[in-house]
Amino acid sequence: MPKKSSQTGPIGAEGAAIIALNFIRYLANDDDRLSRFCTLTGLTPGDLKDSIGSADFQAMALDYALQNEELLLEFSALEKLNPQDIVATRRQLPGFAE
Repeated sequence: MPKKSSQTGPIGAEGAAIIALNFIRYLANDDDRLSRFCTLTGLTPGDLKDSIGSADFQAMALDYALQNEELLLEFSALEKLNPQDIVATRRQLPGFAE
């Protein structure tokens, strides 16, 4: 059963950044997840450190989450978010196209 949204209203840019950073932390907490992310994106761990504060990088990380249902569902459950909250979050970051 999907989790209820933990959001009480529209997600602003700051809230979107927090969720994106939490997702990046989620990836970084598991060597296999992080390695796969780096391999598929062509980034190195050093690139991650340099880019983590960039809204474009955060958007790319959430795009990655949205392309992998298993990852999306696991992260959503961990954060007590409905997976649709991740879509709403992504809309607040640069480059979203429907």
